[in-house]
Amino acid sequence: MKYKKIWKYQPYRTSRREQDYQQVQEFLKSGDPELWKALYESAYEIVYQCAYGMDFCRVLGPDDYCEIADEAFALCYEQLDRYQGLSQFSGWVGGYSKNVTRTRCRQVLTGLRYRRQLYEVSTGRMRDWDPLWILIRLERYYCLWKAISDISETSQRILEARILEKLSLRAIAQELNLTQREVKTRYEAACNVVRTRFLRYCTEKVEF
Repeated sequence: MKYKKIWKYQPYRTSRREQDYQQVQEFLKSGDPELWKALYESAYEIVYQCAYGMDFCRVLGPDDYCEIADEAFALCYEQLDRYQGLSQFSGWVGGYSKNVTRTRCRQVLTGLRYRRQLYEVSTGRMRDWDPLWILIRLERYYCLWKAISDISETSQRILEARILEKLSLRAIAQELNLTQREVKTRYEAACNVVRTRFLRYCTEKVEF
C-alpha cells in the first residue's frame, strides 16, 4: 500500500542576499558600527579571494591583497546606498576588489616594463638590431632622461605616477601630501619643462 507524502508547511527562508540587503538598510538607518562590523567580517574572506583571483600574474603579495580588500570596503562604504541587494554583499564588494586589483596589477606591470626598457637602454640590449635605429633611440632616451633629471624629485614622481602608473590626481595628492590643484599645476609645469629641454637637448650634439 502506497502512502502519499504529507505536505508540511515550510516557513519562507530569507536568502543571504536578502539578509545582506536588510542588514545594510538597518545600518544606513541606525549607523550602528556593530552592523557594519558584521557585514565586514562576513564578507572579508570572499573579498580577499576576489583580489587574489584577479592577480593572474601573481605580481602582488598577501599584504597587497589585504590592503586591496580594505580599499574595496572603503569605496563601498562611501556609496553604500547604491547597494540594492541584487547580489550578496560580499559579491558586491568583491567587484570593487577586482577593479582595484586590476589597476594595481597594471601599475606594477607597467613599472616592470618601464624598468626593463631602462635596462635595455642602459646595456644596449635592444630588440631592434638596426645599428642606426638603436643609436637614434639611445640618443632620444638620453635626451629625455637628461631633461627629466633637470626637474625636482617631486615633479619626477608626479610624472611617473601620472604617465606610467596612470594614477589619478587625487591618489598622487594623497601620496605626496599635496592638494589636487598643486599636483595638477606641478604636472603641467613639469611637462612643459621636460618638453622644452628635450627638444633643446635633441638639437645639441649628444656624447655618451
